Formats: sequence, structure tokens, C-alpha cells
Amino acid sequence: MLMFDQRGGKSLVYNNTVTRTGTGGATLRVKEEWQDSTCPPAVNAINGQPQHASDSYYWGNRKWGIQFDPALSPELGAVCSTCGLVVPTENVHVWMEKSSFNGSVGIGVGLLSARPSSGLTAGVGYWATDTQTLYRATNSTTWETYYVPYAYPHPHRSDPILGD
Repeated sequence: MLMFDQRGGKSLVYNNTVTRTGTGGATLRVKEEWQDSTCPPAVNAINGQPQHASDSYYWGNRKWGIQFDPALSPELGAVCSTCGLVVPTENVHVWMEKSSFNGSVGIGVGLLSARPSSGLTAGVGYWATDTQTLYRATNSTTWETYYVPYAYPHPHRSDPILGD
């Protein structure tokens, strides 16, 4: 069962739990199917965002209680025209949770006070469980707020069953 199949763009996939029983299992996959330079050239996106998988973070996903990371699958051996690397490449296009996190690769998960303050690699992430915020390193000593989820249920949600 394919649970999530990222074929391009940005994704934040987190806090999913698979408890399926029986044969088979769920999978997460990040893949690339086209060269950036082909029809239409993705480097010409209006906002400059590449169309291949990029700026994507996976954390907190569990299958039968065990950390569950995506498989990286460069279907065509596609090479990014702007970075020269096969897409997707871990810690360049896609970051995954690391149980032992020091700020050099992947994503750390824990209290904000436990987040490393130096020795960071640009792009690594940190999910602060106490602030429910994903931070991303911009250089060796600086974090920026990258993602804060909307409140649940969303305050502007209309529920026909509850009448709100």
C-alpha cells in the first residue's frame, strides 16, 4: 500500500501512524520522473521554486511503532539542472528524522531547549515538540521558523454536524 508518493515540489509529512495488520505494508516514497530542463523548464516557475522534490521534511512517522522513513527513488536517474545532483538526494532535497541528531544531517525531534545551537548544516530541521514548530537551519548557528501548523480544528472551519 502506497501511503504517500511525492513526485515533486515541497512536502511536510509528519506524525502519521500505520497500524495495518495482515500481509503487505505501507510505504512512503519520494521520486523524480523528469529532468528539470524538460517540458516546461521547471527552473522558470513563477516563484523560482524547482518542480523536482525539494525542501521536503519527513518526521514523526511510525509503522508498528518503529520510525518510518520514505524510500528515495530517482526513477530516471534525473539530475537537477541547478544543483547537479541526482534527485532526490537526502539532506539536499529531502530531510528525514534522525534519532541521534547533532544538527549536521536530517531532522531532530524534541524540546526546543535541546535544539543544537552550533555546528548546523543549512537545511537541517528541528521539530520542537513543546512549541509544535519546525525550525530550519539557515547557516551553522542560525535557525528560522519554517512551519507552524494551523490550530486543529481550524478556527474558520464550518462543521455541518456540529452546526458551527
